Amino acid sequence: MEKIPSLDFYVLIPCYNDQEGLVRSLESIHYDTAKFAVLIVDDGSAIPVQHAHLLSFVAAGFSINIITLPSNQGIVKALNAGLKWLQLPVCYTRGA
Repeated sequence: MEKIPSLDFYVLIPCYNDQEGLVRSLESIHYDTAKFAVLIVDDGSAIPVQHAHLLSFVAAGFSINIITLPSNQGIVKALNAGLKWLQLPVCYTRGA
């Protein structure tokens, strides 16, 4: 998915085998959906994070991008993969 430069921020969420926690994290975000996006780094979960599944839990217009790592590499590598994809100087992270 193409990055949108006019966003206020991205939320970077690493996830490993905790889709319930991921959904709770997404549901906790209350902000204008046109002004932010979410980047999820699936750190090799046994059941991969699915975009369509997540969209059933969030508000219309919620922008979700997913990076899937081939195997569990740990939270630091997952976060670094997300930061590399974002190419932004500052971000907020929230673990699922």
